[in-house]
Amino acid sequence: MTPEERRELGRQRRQAGRRIVEEQTRRQVRTFLDELRNRTAHYRTIASLRGQVAQEYRGRAVMELLQNAHDVLAVADGDDPRRISFVLRRSPVPELLVANSGRPFRHEDFSGICQLAQSPKDPNESVGNKGLGFQSVLELSTRPEVWSTAPAGIDVSFAFGFDPGVRDPIARVAGALAQGEQRPTDDEFGSEPVVEWAEKQISEYLESLEAGAIDLREEVDRYLSPYVFPRPLDEPSDHVAGLLADGHVTVIRLPLDGGRAGGADEAVESVREQLEGLDEAAMVFLPHLSVLRIEVDEEAVELTRRVEPDLIVAGTRREPDGAAPGTRHARVLVGRTAADSGDVTERSFHVWSRIAGGPDRPEETERIAAAVRHLPNRWPEVRKVEVAVAVEETREARRGTFVIFLPTGMETGVGAHVNAPFHGSLDRTKIDFGDEYNELLLELVTDLVLDAVTDLVVNGPAEAWRG
Repeated sequence: MTPEERRELGRQRRQAGRRIVEEQTRRQVRTFLDELRNRTAHYRTIASLRGQVAQEYRGRAVMELLQNAHDVLAVADGDDPRRISFVLRRSPVPELLVANSGRPFRHEDFSGICQLAQSPKDPNESVGNKGLGFQSVLELSTRPEVWSTAPAGIDVSFAFGFDPGVRDPIARVAGALAQGEQRPTDDEFGSEPVVEWAEKQISEYLESLEAGAIDLREEVDRYLSPYVFPRPLDEPSDHVAGLLADGHVTVIRLPLDGGRAGGADEAVESVREQLEGLDEAAMVFLPHLSVLRIEVDEEAVELTRRVEPDLIVAGTRREPDGAAPGTRHARVLVGRTAADSGDVTERSFHVWSRIAGGPDRPEETERIAAAVRHLPNRWPEVRKVEVAVAVEETREARRGTFVIFLPTGMETGVGAHVNAPFHGSLDRTKIDFGDEYNELLLELVTDLVLDAVTDLVVNGPAEAWRG
């Protein structure tokens, strides 16, 4: 296939996705107009909740974008390079690009990102499953974009974004209905009528506006969130196209305008600080990630993660490969390469882990089910968890942190990192250890630590360090 044929195929697939995006937006506009007519105003609640969620995630956008990218690497093809790239540019306009080589956007992924707390992810398989993390980008950008290629066997690719400017055509359609137009259209939403109302529906709509003394323009501007109304995008920028051509399948583009409260300079500085926080330790508990590239103003560093073959630890001795499931010990090596110099450094971590619950462990599964039944969203579906403890191979112990796949910032008080799917605060920076489910995970971690200590005592540090 020639380059021009590939570009044409890409345009055709984006056009197929465009029709889905336009219909999603028309559906959301119809919902808003129906709520005006029925005097329900759920849209006000959604806008308020989105604002609160974005505030709770403040300072966590990079971590949340890394988590989302890692989750799709978990379901990528076997030959996937398992790569994530962050690119921060200050010119020609400030922007952050986040790209991954995993699975492209599917219809259900598109639908989930357009709705609050409607993640399609299985909580037994994914780091994130609340459907809220993407809201974190709103502190950096008011106009986030998603550019994705077509999944294998599907001739649809999604290229869409969100923009507060969508309020203008919504207000125009709402105003046309108020003028008695039964089939209003707007070029922003495609050529089809947004709604087709009978005279009775128009009358109910007018009565509702009058009874609530609603000024349509003010209602739209003040109470309607633009982040449920996706807008189709046409051609990617050269930078986005370059990442897609380089093997990435999805690129999130954030024009860094400062989001709702800040300015562009503040957003750029926040991203820079967050990217600097992504060191080798942040990759230890991301098993599906092999390469993390971070580029800031064309200066790049590349982190690589590899795992040496592991053994199973059961009781006081190492079992040979193929033994019954138990505690596993692996050596995780994270290298850092500065792209300009080619210098390579490497940090080594020893990780003990075990899985609790699942079909083969019914008693543990029942305990987990009982412990999560009071939690919100999809947490009550959890039936299997994996806990892990990591110690760095270094002469001087570094401060350990509690990790929910990515660091929370809470210290363990010892020279070991503890990872588990804790139920943390919304931004996953705090953990309530008085919660029944988190208590259960700590109990599992304690058992795991005893296994790790036994492993070191029985086999000796030198043998343990060789994994």
